[in-house]
Amino acid sequence: MTQEKFEELLLEQLGDINNRISGLEEKFEKRFDSIETRLGSLEQEVSRIRGRLEGRGEFWIDIKSWIAIAVATAAAIIAWVK
Repeated sequence: MTQEKFEELLLEQLGDINNRISGLEEKFEKRFDSIETRLGSLEQEVSRIRGRLEGRGEFWIDIKSWIAIAVATAAAIIAWVK
């Protein structure tokens, strides 16, 4: 094998490797974009669920407050009647 033939084969192989790497880069970028999109959707869903849970928590705090006021009022009326 001559030096020129060796260099041609080497350059050809390097070109093939470069093409494969470019293909892998494109696949990686597509998958990374897909993961970013999914992560964004997941973050929105978690925020929505968190908001709903916080809203429910505030609702139960209001209910508990009204129950406490009602019990205190009933206790005061019972104590006043006796």
